[in-house]
Amino acid sequence: EAARKCRVPVLYLYGGESKYLEMAERNARFLRESLPAAEVARIEDGIHDLQMQHPGQVTEIIARSWGKGLDRTIRFADYGDDDYLSQ
Repeated sequence: EAARKCRVPVLYLYGGESKYLEMAERNARFLRESLPAAEVARIEDGIHDLQMQHPGQVTEIIARSWGKGLDRTIRFADYGDDDYLSQ
């Protein structure tokens, strides 16, 4: 019930190959049911440390989520994960 009162943006990222997948799926389900405006993103081959394994994808997901309603577009799609790390 308290979750329904949440008025801040929520972005939940998790990996489809995480050893914590069962808990991550429960969390994602809870967020979808309790906070309809929450965004949930699953990186299929991701593990628990998504920011380390897929920094480019994680950055793009966050930028897209935070950029909603802004006049500018932040684009990281041109960088693969390895390219992004070397920037």
